[in-house]
Amino acid sequence: DMGDSTIPQKDIASLVKRFSYSQLNVYEDCPRKYEYGYVLRIPTKGNEATSFGTTVHNTLKDFYTLIKRSKEGLEGIVEVPTLEVLLELYEKNWVHAGYDSKKQEELRKEGGRGIMRDYYQKIFSKEENPIKLEESFSVHFGETVFTGKIDRIDIVDIKGGIQEVVIVDYKTGKEKKPADIKKDLQLPLYALVAEQKFGLRVIGAKYVFVEAGRVVDVDVSEKRRELAKEKLLQTLESIKEGDFTPTPGFNCRFCDFNSICEYAEF
Repeated sequence: DMGDSTIPQKDIASLVKRFSYSQLNVYEDCPRKYEYGYVLRIPTKGNEATSFGTTVHNTLKDFYTLIKRSKEGLEGIVEVPTLEVLLELYEKNWVHAGYDSKKQEELRKEGGRGIMRDYYQKIFSKEENPIKLEESFSVHFGETVFTGKIDRIDIVDIKGGIQEVVIVDYKTGKEKKPADIKKDLQLPLYALVAEQKFGLRVIGAKYVFVEAGRVVDVDVSEKRRELAKEKLLQTLESIKEGDFTPTPGFNCRFCDFNSICEYAEF
């Protein structure tokens, strides 16, 4: 049993010198999966879901960069980009890797065009006022540097000289369950970061489930932020202690390591 990890204690401590939200997410999914991916560093092959996610994120980044420019009125009056422009950006940002066949890729690409169309017609609004896009950050939590990237920050108002903002995060893949969104750590942590690092006041946060075409508000109140921070620090402690106890179940079937893990359940 590899539960009592074979990795020397001092090396484990060095693993959490830098720690990202995606690492936290993997540990929450299953500590054993974390051990495979980040401690033993077993390589995983790229897949369709990752490629499509990258395509969508890069497309929306480019699209909102144009929106931002049109708001700032650079080079005279800049028009709000059209649906055609969004679809062109989608073509340009398409990631080829990770598909099993040309046919699978074509189907996914066609489906994605529909998703982008829906995004433009149902989700995008000319009121949206982005000030930061794909903003990378690193902040200290104890000895750990916590890193991540905020997809989009929209300004809503300015009060007492402080910009009031909403944090937006795009999710591809299936929609999260309401119960999971309630326990969500990502956006409360990002709210902490945005205030600490960028001097903004975060008054709201939302997930955009791009494939489902739905926008869901996420609670990032003081209380949620404190809980999220506690949970992060707890996780860092567990990793330092080498606790990689598997939590098999539903997630196993989507896990990159299910073929080598003796705890995997299908």
